[in-house]
Amino acid sequence: MARIIDVVDHTFAGTDELVWKEPQRGQGDFRMGSQVIVSESQAAVFFRGGQALDVLGPGRHTLSTANLPILSGLIGLATSGRTPFTAELYFVNMRDMPQVGWGTNPPIVLETPGRGLGVVLLIGHGVIDIGVDDPGRFVKQYAVNLPVVRLNDIKDRIQAMLLAEIAELLMKSGAQSVGEVNRILSDLKGAMLVKLNEKFQAIGMRIKAFEAVPFRAKEN
Repeated sequence: MARIIDVVDHTFAGTDELVWKEPQRGQGDFRMGSQVIVSESQAAVFFRGGQALDVLGPGRHTLSTANLPILSGLIGLATSGRTPFTAELYFVNMRDMPQVGWGTNPPIVLETPGRGLGVVLLIGHGVIDIGVDDPGRFVKQYAVNLPVVRLNDIKDRIQAMLLAEIAELLMKSGAQSVGEVNRILSDLKGAMLVKLNEKFQAIGMRIKAFEAVPFRAKEN
């Protein structure tokens, strides 16, 4: 018979470590009465059958039908039941990740009809402050069945989403020069943050701050 997990917690190694699965391999055996210790700036997400179920915030939680209403309903446990059940438990780091770098690789293509070659290749870089906003959604997007997820594991996806939104904003703005690009980015900084978060909320994340150095044209 598998060992029942009676007490479980996790200490993250730093802001770079985003998700830790318990147990590291397969599913764990829990019971009503097991304790899950969730530290400040953490969340704990129970998964079963590929679905995010109940989410626990900071605190020492003794599992019961009161704090696991979705999971307990799914597996049909009685209020005072002690029957073991299998599930995956993901600890999620809710701390903001400050000063995450981004850059235009490849450059952003700005169409400039009637000017020069008709296009300008824009080079730029900057930083964002980003963090997990919806732990259940984030785990479902990036961490299901993985023992650990770190920032480097998803950094390429973050960069691709960020640059796609910048490129779309510039295309819709009608900017025709590097100077216009930088003016627009400065003027629309707040609106851009809102637009970015419309996309990032779909993966359970939120950008808290966006910074960019002035763009320049790539030289041949």
